[in-house]
Amino acid sequence: MSNEVKQEDFFPARGEAEETLSSDPLEGLLKTPWEIECDACKRTFTHSFTDEEIKSLEENGYTYVDCPYCEDRLPGDLLGITSHPHGIFIRMSDLFRAYLRKSKSIRAKSA
Repeated sequence: MSNEVKQEDFFPARGEAEETLSSDPLEGLLKTPWEIECDACKRTFTHSFTDEEIKSLEENGYTYVDCPYCEDRLPGDLLGITSHPHGIFIRMSDLFRAYLRKSKSIRAKSA
């Protein structure tokens, strides 16, 4: 049994791939669902980048993705009054590195 990931395993099924992959291969790659591991809580979740996140990745080289499991709080906020979803810093280089490993998994690093 081989652990090698084939290109057809990396992208969605053929019908879905035609919808997902546009004439721009980079946009198609970015619109593919990714497994992201949160740098704070270490839990993994599936995420498809929004158009706004894709624009940020293309223009700035990074974006933030909200973790659905953990929250950030201001120091001293014991009641969680000012809490908000933890923002995971994702670099375009993280996506390229995962793609070159033929992986759909991104392990976020601290910003």
